[in-house]
Amino acid sequence: MIEDSKQDLYLAIKKDNLISFDKYVQSEHILDLSFGRFPILTLAYLYNSRRIIRKYEDKLLSIRSYTKIDENYEMYSDFKQKAGRCLRLYINKNTISPLEMLAILGQVSRLEKVYPKAMKNSLIIENISSIEMIKLSKEVQASETKISLPKQPLTQSTKRHLIGAGAVLAIFMVVFVAFGLVVLHQGIGTQDYPYTVMSAAQFKSALSADKYIVLSEDIEMESLYLDSFSGTIDGNGHSIKLTNQTASIFDTLIGNLSNITIDATISIDTTTTFGVITNNLKGSISDANIKMSGEIKYIGPNVENTNVYLSLIAAKNEGTISNIIIDSDVTISQDGTTSVVYGGISSYNKGTISSVQASGALTLIELNGTPINYANYGTISNVSNSSTITQEYSSPVRNMLSGSISDENYSTISNCSNTGTFNIKSTSQNGTYIYCGGIVSINLGVINACKNEGDISIHSQYSYYYVGSIVARCEIYAPTGLVETKPEINSCAAKGSISLTNVNTQSCGFIGGVVGHIQGYTSLSKNYSLVNFFQEGELYVGCITGFVGLLEGSGNSMLDNAYLKTSTLEYGIYVTDFWQYRAYDTGDGMFLYYLTEDEIKALEIYW
Repeated sequence: MIEDSKQDLYLAIKKDNLISFDKYVQSEHILDLSFGRFPILTLAYLYNSRRIIRKYEDKLLSIRSYTKIDENYEMYSDFKQKAGRCLRLYINKNTISPLEMLAILGQVSRLEKVYPKAMKNSLIIENISSIEMIKLSKEVQASETKISLPKQPLTQSTKRHLIGAGAVLAIFMVVFVAFGLVVLHQGIGTQDYPYTVMSAAQFKSALSADKYIVLSEDIEMESLYLDSFSGTIDGNGHSIKLTNQTASIFDTLIGNLSNITIDATISIDTTTTFGVITNNLKGSISDANIKMSGEIKYIGPNVENTNVYLSLIAAKNEGTISNIIIDSDVTISQDGTTSVVYGGISSYNKGTISSVQASGALTLIELNGTPINYANYGTISNVSNSSTITQEYSSPVRNMLSGSISDENYSTISNCSNTGTFNIKSTSQNGTYIYCGGIVSINLGVINACKNEGDISIHSQYSYYYVGSIVARCEIYAPTGLVETKPEINSCAAKGSISLTNVNTQSCGFIGGVVGHIQGYTSLSKNYSLVNFFQEGELYVGCITGFVGLLEGSGNSMLDNAYLKTSTLEYGIYVTDFWQYRAYDTGDGMFLYYLTEDEIKALEIYW
């Protein structure tokens, strides 16, 4: 098995993900790696990774020796299909050079072109000769600087395909030139012959065909809207700039959007669920840099017993969102008391969100939300947030939720982190509940290996509090007709500070270094807290958790949760006389206290 980071590198090559590949090149020396028999350029030729080849081919051709790591079965299987009878040349694990791969693929012209500048030896030349003899029964003429190979005849199907493609393209060009409108630069909309567009007009025309589109230039337009799109948009490293986007780019995106920068200035008034890129994602958005600034405002009627979902990327996600860098400075607001909620990446997630970096500033006025996701029923992994979160709330009837990764987690969140700060202000005087978690507000699922280093600051007139550096509150998840599941928080690290100020005498609540309040049975293991607490009023603070309901019994699984003991905070949970024997480690290993940060770090059991 290839270790995870190298597996990601392999996938970047296979998917021709130049953005991710560039990151590997910049972060470590990888160009001389060989996956067993397969050097990087050999794989790039195998998978026709055009962007990577275009940028790195010359450097990769000049490499004379390789650092070998494990080969996986998938690349071998893909190579086997191409190699056919030539596979026997490599049964002894001989390295397959880039030149040999071009010979196997029948790319004669390219092989002759790159041959003079490629590293080669007598074995490579001998193998190329053997490949041509096996495939065409013809000999190769080669010297140190030049190689001449027999040209492979075109198959009948290839001839028909090229003739058909040329005819269709010719018809397009004649028609559009006759009217003075060259709409399609080239191509017929297939992956092999994509629409290649270089202007806004060409792009809009190509979108209507639901085909395979590649950008050849940066594009700028005021706004863009399409009802549905099921093709592929390959940004090819280029950008789309939208100077005044007032609607969703796609109502439903069934297809794929990748390798692109989207820079949008938004000014949105909406009366329903809304996502800037798409309202409904059923396909994929990947390898994208996204910059957005402006405002989304819900101006619709009050809606009872349902949520209105708002987002910058996908209001509802049933597909895949991956390898995203998003920098946003947005204000999200609503009028009235409707349950409007916001997630910067996706507000309602039933798909996959992975490898996301979020930064900037988020201001929420009279609604709940996070820079990443509001309600998670899918998977969220390897996501980091550094956005500043400012939230203002005055509703006398609705709870206030605030988190960095998700507000409501019903499924799985792993390997996520937050360094952004929370600035929360509630002016409600009716005893509003405030749930604030550095990672998740309310957890009904599983949270693994997450870390919060962001400071939490809450200013309120009169509220009930559940606040935790990782999670505000854990609850049993019992969907109708299904077996209930208990929430989990495992191997999480809590730092930063929690500060609650100007709390009047009627305010109360539970504050925890890891989780504020646990109701019902929960798995809580191998977490640590180095949180600093500053609070006023009737607030119950525990270094790991403020409160645990149903502490007794086998339903709870609590072990190896470490915290920093101080003169004012010495217990793992808030204690009463009834529970005091469970508040710190008495040999059961539930809550372990230490006197210095170095002692906790020296445990080396946390990610």
